[in-house]
Amino acid sequence: MKHLKSSGVVGAAASEETPAKTVLNEGGDYFVSFDPIDGSSVIDCNFSVGSIFGIWASSDVEGCTGRKLVGAALAIYGTRTTILIYNAQSGHVEELTLMAIGNKEKWIVTCPKIELASQAKLFSFSTKGIYDNPALWNVYEQYICSGFSLRYSGCAALDINQLFVKR
Repeated sequence: MKHLKSSGVVGAAASEETPAKTVLNEGGDYFVSFDPIDGSSVIDCNFSVGSIFGIWASSDVEGCTGRKLVGAALAIYGTRTTILIYNAQSGHVEELTLMAIGNKEKWIVTCPKIELASQAKLFSFSTKGIYDNPALWNVYEQYICSGFSLRYSGCAALDINQLFVKR
């Protein structure tokens, strides 16, 4: 929250830890919603974790949906530190990797256009709710019976990243 506030352009933010909208800069242009450490429950197992960010125009804060996003990012902290970012100028999702170059670390575009394939082999969602939700159970069964492989690590950021990396 401190860094979003110091940007001067973020009007308000909310996180998994602080779900209520927190005003940071009156008149700021953007609202940011984020999970700073997605997968924190699997850190003790030495799994990778990530961060998820959604960015909306401040005018769209009430009733904001994924279709109104003006920006989004998905960071993964593992054997490689990567971030998937939607580039509004190109209309593509880009993968950047944090690399040591000389004595500095720099973000390098490692895949300028990463996208899902038209025919998938993997699917992912939290299986926690399928036992209480018959409709979700039906979706799960349809994917499994169609030959899809489930990917669920306990960290949505990792699972979504894997879907993009594996297409």
